[in-house]
Amino acid sequence: GMEGKAGMGGMEGKSGEPDKARLSGTGTVKVVDKAAARVKLTHDPIAAAGWPGMTIVFRLSDAALADRVQAGDKVSFILS
Repeated sequence: GMEGKAGMGGMEGKSGEPDKARLSGTGTVKVVDKAAARVKLTHDPIAAAGWPGMTIVFRLSDAALADRVQAGDKVSFILS
């Protein structure tokens, strides 16, 4: 599957695509992998990135965040 990261670089404004550092979204946590500092989310569409709603694995920018969420939690996140 696809993998993203809260805290990862990517789309840059100068290339004509949205600045990913400012993109945000909302979704529901499906799985928390504390050992790998990743979460699997089903997120709502992120229009600024041209992403439909989907389920995707995100690497956390701070591994400690894995201790603060659990499956079923509704979350807001920022892609960077």
